[in-house]
Amino acid sequence: MKKYKLIKTNAIEFNGKTLYQIKALRNFANIKINELGGYIESEYNLTHEGTCWVYGNAKVCDYAKVRDNAKVCDNAIVYGYAIVCDNAIVCGKYPVLLLSGLEFKITITDYHITIGCYTTTLKQIINESGERSMSENKDTLLFWNTNKTWIIELIKANRIVE
Repeated sequence: MKKYKLIKTNAIEFNGKTLYQIKALRNFANIKINELGGYIESEYNLTHEGTCWVYGNAKVCDYAKVRDNAKVCDNAIVYGYAIVCDNAIVCGKYPVLLLSGLEFKITITDYHITIGCYTTTLKQIINESGERSMSENKDTLLFWNTNKTWIIELIKANRIVE
């Protein structure tokens, strides 16, 4: 049984894509029937199973998927091939970017970057102080040294690092 529908009359343009606001078709978790949610590009982006939901002005597009009991809220943007699952909560003013198909999966959020299993703050990575602790894992360090120029450019182009 579907838990939401796309409201075709409440569409917005985002990065050249049309996103549709969602509307609850039944009660579940803290969502009430007819409650409006955030914006998704298609039903691919938000499963009908579980209690997952996109709230407020949040946006999910491309091949990104929200499933299980995950929540995307505030002004968060989930795109690319990102998967928000289990009981994850993604909130904030900056997009969540997941780069896969590389030797290491890279996830960039408001203030942190994860390369493989290594996580540090964006501030540390920009200032290269994060590189010191990365040296414990030679494969991660090699990947970072090979790709750091374009990763830093990507962070600077899409974030305000305090």
